[in-house]
Amino acid sequence: MSIPQPAGTSAIIFDYIWHMTLPVITLTLMGFGGWALYVRNLMVRTMGEDFVLMARARGLTERQVVYGHAFRTILPPIITIMLMSVPGLVSGAVITESVFSLNGVGTFLLAAVSGHDYPSAGAAFYLLGLITVICNFLADVAYGIVDPRVRIEAGNK
Repeated sequence: MSIPQPAGTSAIIFDYIWHMTLPVITLTLMGFGGWALYVRNLMVRTMGEDFVLMARARGLTERQVVYGHAFRTILPPIITIMLMSVPGLVSGAVITESVFSLNGVGTFLLAAVSGHDYPSAGAAFYLLGLITVICNFLADVAYGIVDPRVRIEAGNK
């Protein structure tokens, strides 16, 4: 007895999304506790700074103080930790794909390493390194967008 396959493009897409929700949630929640603790500690430290006290003294609402001043200050480290966790998602996919019996980059990397296929393993690690460099570059670019103090201006020496 075979399992009936969905008919139609939208049904196939919905079926694919339905079956990928648990692996995606697993990969996402794996590092969420560390991220939440890191953001909390940054916010607690920033809320005690002088500029936050000054913003409150000017009569700003608590929402304006938190989001307009404190959160904008801690945004660059948050962007860094989020973008630098992308390579960790790929390496975490090795375990997740093994548990959920999926075929992907993680399974390919595991098969290449365990099968002593050094060119394939080297290519997989090269791509992982490339993803790391690209994410680091995107974090640097995002710094200039969220924090005007780190923008590079032409003519400054």
